[in-house]
Amino acid sequence: NKAVVLNCKNGLVAADLLKCNTVDIVVTDIKMPYMNGIELLEFIRENNISCKSVVLSSYDDFNLVRDAMRAGASDYLLKPVDFPALHHILYKLLTEVIMERSNAFGSNAPVNMQKLLESYLKEHVVRDAENLEGTSYLQVLGCNNW
Repeated sequence: NKAVVLNCKNGLVAADLLKCNTVDIVVTDIKMPYMNGIELLEFIRENNISCKSVVLSSYDDFNLVRDAMRAGASDYLLKPVDFPALHHILYKLLTEVIMERSNAFGSNAPVNMQKLLESYLKEHVVRDAENLEGTSYLQVLGCNNW
C-alpha cells in the first residue's frame, strides 16, 4: 500500500492527469490559471471520473461554496487552511475510498488501513502545511495497490 501525492500548476494540467490516472482524492483551489476549481470539478463529473474532492479557497462566498458542492466537492475549506480540519477530512475521504473499494471487490478493508492513513497524513499534510499556504496549486492524492 502506498500513497502518491502529485501537484499540478493549473487546472488544465490536473485535468490531463485525471484523464490518464486513477486518483482517489483531489484537493483543489477555486482560483487557478486556465481552468478554475469549479471547472475542474465539472470536468471530473462530466468525464465520470470517480474521485472525492475538497476545495480550498480564500473566498468566503456562498455562491462559490454552493457551486463547488453542486459540482461534486465533498467539502470546502477556507484559507488559511485549518490543518487539523483538513487532516480530518482527508482521513474521512480516504476511509470512504478504501471501504468503497473493499465493497466493490467483496473483501474487507486492509488491516493496515489505519497505519497507511496516519503515515500519509503525518508525512504529507503536516510536513507540507507551509507549502500549501497562499498557493494556487492543485494537490492530487492517489492511493494505489490496495
